[in-house]
Amino acid sequence: MAMLHLCLVVAASVLVVVVGCGGDVMRSPAHTPTAQVPVSPWGPLAVASRIGGDDARTAGTLRITEDCVFLDTAGDTALLVWPRERTAWDAASSEILYDRPGPEIQRLRTGDAVALGGSGLTVAEDGPLLRLLSQESWVAAPASSCLSGSVWFVGDVE
Repeated sequence: MAMLHLCLVVAASVLVVVVGCGGDVMRSPAHTPTAQVPVSPWGPLAVASRIGGDDARTAGTLRITEDCVFLDTAGDTALLVWPRERTAWDAASSEILYDRPGPEIQRLRTGDAVALGGSGLTVAEDGPLLRLLSQESWVAAPASSCLSGSVWFVGDVE
């Protein structure tokens, strides 16, 4: 009987050690759940309810960063604002999908040379952009770090 009691005590001790170690393993950093950061379906795009007005035109090189989409031209960088009805973000390929009239969706990526119809704002001509942009109806507002000397409201991609 003493031998059975000893075996039970040893078995219970082993069980406590195994369960205790298992609990520590589950709490290790490799098993700690990470907080989910909400990802915008618009990615880095600044998206407005309206389509860029006017019939102005600009051209340059598209630059997509983690938080912003810019058009780099000779001597200027403009934050691009996209129209909701025609624009989507493809996170898998990091491309902008732009729906022009016609059968195909245009896929735009960083480094692409593009010509854009629409209208723009500049600090020099229009004053503080933050004040002007605060009046816009945003679907996805731009990060404040994206504001540069000018903003271009995309009306078309040529």
